[in-house]
Amino acid sequence: MKTTLYISHFYNFTTVYLQIEDKVYKRDSSERSVSKFFYQILDELFKESETSFEKINELIFINGPGSFTSLRFFLTFVKALSVSIPNTIFIPLNLLDIIGFSKEGENSVIMGGTKKFIEHFYYAKYFKSEYDFKILEPHKIISYDSASKINSPLFIGIEPDFSIIKTEITLENMRALADWKKSTNSVDSIISLEPYYIKAL
Repeated sequence: MKTTLYISHFYNFTTVYLQIEDKVYKRDSSERSVSKFFYQILDELFKESETSFEKINELIFINGPGSFTSLRFFLTFVKALSVSIPNTIFIPLNLLDIIGFSKEGENSVIMGGTKKFIEHFYYAKYFKSEYDFKILEPHKIISYDSASKINSPLFIGIEPDFSIIKTEITLENMRALADWKKSTNSVDSIISLEPYYIKAL
């Protein structure tokens, strides 16, 4: 049976999915400390699904952008698993890419953090069609003023006071981008992978 573990992480919000064939098990850690309760969440998932780490065929996870400390925690966890279960396929996904891949056409994607850091945004621009996916403008940090001038961007995070199209990370979107990466042989190696993080100046 095909077993896939998904780790969806956005700042302090972490959702873990375990999919065995067509059945999906889910745990949310948004109200708990990720580093303290993550292994408890996994233990709950494995007990409910009656499976174990050794049976995981794929591990699909978000490697940023987001909290540097949390991303390092997850990357350390994934790299450790790659040693203990070497036959598993590991697929890191950029959060902005997931959002950009979710809608066809030319789309700008911006991501805001907490209210404290809302004066800066992560940004990228994409083109998505049935057969193609391109990054038109690479990931970077932009100012609040620049972000407010973008026409109807796809947005995730603390909502600003300008026009946006609010989006969220879904299991389906993670799965779709992971499948595309596999089909185009564009899966990043986790051996040299760093968590995706840009420090706003």
